[in-house]
Amino acid sequence: MKFILRVTGTWFIGLALVLLIIDGAKTLAANALTMTSLAENWSSLHAASWLATNQALADLLPGTASSGVFTFMSNAPSWAIFGIAGLLLLLIGRPGVKKRYVATY
Repeated sequence: MKFILRVTGTWFIGLALVLLIIDGAKTLAANALTMTSLAENWSSLHAASWLATNQALADLLPGTASSGVFTFMSNAPSWAIFGIAGLLLLLIGRPGVKKRYVATY
């Protein structure tokens, strides 16, 4: 299980780096700071699934809890969301510390 968490976390970190490079290229091209939100990236890939996810979360969670958290996450830069999620998965999946027993005489 920890192996799957580490692999998924590594993929999320890699995706975050790719998205950061894309935003950097857009910033250089526009000559101004540009950051693409998770909502913009997801909508450009598949708008129907973005709308379905919005509706599912609105039905699943109470209005105030889902609206604040989901609005914050959808407006945040996508590289930050995937980077933080990847770091959390890597921390959860890190291998345990092996205990060494040393005999003392």
